[in-house]
Amino acid sequence: MNKYENNEYSPPDDEKELLKDLMPKLGMETTAPTGKYKTQARVKYLLPRVLIVAAALAVAFFLGSYLTRPAEFHNVSVREDPTSVEVDFDVDRLLLLESVTATLDGKPAAVTRKDMGSYQVSVQKNGELAICARTFTGKESTQTISVDAIDDEPPHMTDSNLEDGMLTIYFTDGDGTGIDWESIRATSADSGEPFALDDINPEEEYVRFPFPDHSLRIYLEDHNKNPLSVLLTLMASEDADLHE
Repeated sequence: MNKYENNEYSPPDDEKELLKDLMPKLGMETTAPTGKYKTQARVKYLLPRVLIVAAALAVAFFLGSYLTRPAEFHNVSVREDPTSVEVDFDVDRLLLLESVTATLDGKPAAVTRKDMGSYQVSVQKNGELAICARTFTGKESTQTISVDAIDDEPPHMTDSNLEDGMLTIYFTDGDGTGIDWESIRATSADSGEPFALDDINPEEEYVRFPFPDHSLRIYLEDHNKNPLSVLLTLMASEDADLHE
């Protein structure tokens, strides 16, 4: 019988040995992996994909935590004097901010951007200062500061005396911004006509003028524009009542 009949051919043993030696040299397996080798092949195939999925999940978790957390305030400092209060602060620079705003007792206050992530708010009135930082994801953080150092009290009258027909009235602004002596003026309480004040003495903090024959209104303010109005009402001859 012909060895090629029915497409069946069985190589001799020496040819089988030759193929067995040649195939490993060509990087070919003569048999499919079985047992532990088959398991190792699967692990080798799946491990890179598992690592990629784990890395993607870690990145997603980090981005989720990063984008959903609110902004944070840092390095908040307050400089104050009787005329104004300045608040400097930083906002977390890693976050994408939509806005940084401020209100004083609910009314808008100006915010100045000094540098990347650094801001300043300056106010000239006392009240509750609220600073709000809003991220692009809608998260808001608020820092509240109580402002009470600004001089919002007007000057007041401390004493008065009448001597030799001259009336002297003393004023003070205490620990405030000080009296603006250029703002002082007097008018007739009835007609509103100006009345001359003969002696204005900022060093001794008084005004002196001849005793009037009609009621007067004396007006002055401090350097923070806090006004004081004093009404001098004639009671009788060379007698008057002073009211703030």
